[in-house]
Amino acid sequence: MVWQELNLDTSTPLLNIASYVLITTTIFAFGSEAARTFINKGDVHAPKWSWKAVLTWYYGAVLGMALAYAIHYI
Repeated sequence: MVWQELNLDTSTPLLNIASYVLITTTIFAFGSEAARTFINKGDVHAPKWSWKAVLTWYYGAVLGMALAYAIHYI
């Protein structure tokens, strides 16, 4: 990653951790919603693509990171 090339990962661990969480959350959020939409493609009763479901992954990631930092600093 760019911040590793600039040696920022040792001086700013928050940037390092937050970026990996963001990358992982993006993969799981869009991947799971795309898989769910594809699997239920022929079902007329299945919900369509949901941005709310994607944003729920990010909401969970933010809460999880906040909890992790709170536990770390306590």
